[in-house]
Amino acid sequence: MTTEAKHAAQAHGVTALTPAVQEWIASNIKTVLVGDPTESSYAHVNVWQLTAEDDPANVTAASRIGEALRAQPGFRSYTVIRTGPREVVAVTRFESQARLEAALKTIASLVRERVAPLAARAPERRAGPVLYRTAA
Repeated sequence: MTTEAKHAAQAHGVTALTPAVQEWIASNIKTVLVGDPTESSYAHVNVWQLTAEDDPANVTAASRIGEALRAQPGFRSYTVIRTGPREVVAVTRFESQARLEAALKTIASLVRERVAPLAARAPERRAGPVLYRTAA
């Protein structure tokens, strides 16, 4: 991890993730949080370690979860990034913490059905208010 990336990751509170994930987040922090910088929102980041049952070409679980999240009030965005052969990072953004937490409760059974069988363990979780976002 470069010194610049390490400082960027630490500045954003990223300290307990794998070095590869820290590097990716530090390098992409401004593009992960996309949109109008004046619009407040709340984000949730899950880092999933997956088993050999995971098929990197199959995005069915991510697609179904994304569709379910999109139907929830306050939805802003959902992005899944493959950060390693057996690792994905999911970034979910809603207009508020309350709306995000309500949405996560609503889709919990879908996550248990679609993602849990592919997970090596529970995900590393991070959440907090979005401080800055930018878009093309």
